[in-house]
Amino acid sequence: MEQEAGRVCRRCDEFYPREKFKITSRKLSGKIYYKSTCANCVAEETSAARVLRKLHQPPNACDCCGRASRLFLDHCHSTGVFRGYLCQHCNIGLGNLGDDQAGLLRAIQYLSKDAAPPHREEVDV
Repeated sequence: MEQEAGRVCRRCDEFYPREKFKITSRKLSGKIYYKSTCANCVAEETSAARVLRKLHQPPNACDCCGRASRLFLDHCHSTGVFRGYLCQHCNIGLGNLGDDQAGLLRAIQYLSKDAAPPHREEVDV
């Protein structure tokens, strides 16, 4: 089965051969899935996260929802700025919404469609 020769890293926008991307999974069909970030960027992210963990100790609960569970360091992926510690649910939820305010606002607008006040029946006077 023919595999891709390379890809563009989603973080640095550079093209690299597939060997520069770690394998995330292999299927029985022979298909191989690779990370979307090159090994160099993964190493930089890991190093930056290590520094942030030393500077910011985790709280006892999620900074977003308040659940007391395993916490994950959250930071802005474009600026590297520390935002807080999130539980798995909040971390995945925000990530699935694009990890930005625009994605969250789209979700709020979607949920707001159902929040309209009930239709008042007109009364004949």
